[in-house]
Amino acid sequence: PIRRPVDYVGMVALLVVIILFQFGMNAGGSAFACNSAAVLTTLILAALGFLAFLFWEFYKAENPHIPVRALLQRTVAASQLSSFFSNFGNTSIMYYVPVYLEVLGHSPGQSGLRFVPLALCFALGSFAAGFFVKITAKYYYINFPVQACSVLGAVMLCTMTQTTPSWAPFVYLGIYGAGSGGAYVTRLMGLLTSADKQHLAVVQSCSFTVRNTGTTIGQTISAAIFQNLSVNALRSLFRGQPGLAARISHNYNRLDLLSGLEKQTA
Repeated sequence: PIRRPVDYVGMVALLVVIILFQFGMNAGGSAFACNSAAVLTTLILAALGFLAFLFWEFYKAENPHIPVRALLQRTVAASQLSSFFSNFGNTSIMYYVPVYLEVLGHSPGQSGLRFVPLALCFALGSFAAGFFVKITAKYYYINFPVQACSVLGAVMLCTMTQTTPSWAPFVYLGIYGAGSGGAYVTRLMGLLTSADKQHLAVVQSCSFTVRNTGTTIGQTISAAIFQNLSVNALRSLFRGQPGLAARISHNYNRLDLLSGLEKQTA
């Protein structure tokens, strides 16, 4: 068997870029101000590190950790970008929808029950899309409705308020799951049919890196947005009680002690 050198430089560079980006996003608004030198410097270093990583992978690496040239093929690039943003959104939904439901008064069990349709519809969506591809030998056209379905489900989740009917999250999450399951199949088919045979195994391996990176960055960005918005809202609501705002921002279970109007505002 042919032994290929491991791209340790690329692996370490990508890891450092993700760590710097996570630190900058998480520290902004909590440990440091968003426009502080520490946060801005960290994010600038992450951006420069990412450019250096691309340069290394594109021009210097003998066996690149991420085959940039192979990923520039249109369908492969589109599939990878779709995987990245899909995992980005999945992470936010899986974490913050339960948080929102619990703040509205649902127990952890009740919140988890509302995710059952997502799992079931994901499996059904994957099966339906796969069956369609099998009988038609095409995946391009089925990609449009399944992608639209996942976007529709995500948009519907964003419309939830305290007055949203209790059945709505079941439906919204089910729609999102069906679209995500179908899109998973079309992305996979795009990779399998578009990548060169010599790069097929590497591109598939790269897809795992892209998905995991999307998960990590999605969690980081969504956490930073949630943290900054919630802390600012609490500080505005409890201007005369900064201590209470700080305690709630560190433990959202204390929202149960608020009145309905205060909880809605928070």
